[in-house]
Amino acid sequence: MTDLADRINTSRSTVHARLQRMTDSGVIKRFTVEVDHAAVGLPVAALVFVDIDQHDWRAMRDQLLAIDGVEYLAMCAGRFDLMMRVRAASITALRDVLLEQVQRLEGVRSTETVFVLDEAHQL
Repeated sequence: MTDLADRINTSRSTVHARLQRMTDSGVIKRFTVEVDHAAVGLPVAALVFVDIDQHDWRAMRDQLLAIDGVEYLAMCAGRFDLMMRVRAASITALRDVLLEQVQRLEGVRSTETVFVLDEAHQL
């Protein structure tokens, strides 16, 4: 709270009160931390674009989110239906997630994988 108050040039109590109001009103849904994925053994990241049969997309969403390493899933408009961010311990582990879990799901028509080379987060 003190660091945030210093950054926006106001008092700690004002920051605390504003933060509490935004949390209570639902503007802030959750708090999170930034993880060093390499330090926890997950140095490989990829974006996986998935084309699915859309008759039961909610069930497909839930099945994909249940796969270890899938940390984010979004429904998209355009060439692909879904986009996932997947983290793994190695390229081999990522290959296994894609070939043995994602592509074996009934309803997955195709995937395209893009490796993440570097990441930056806005504070």
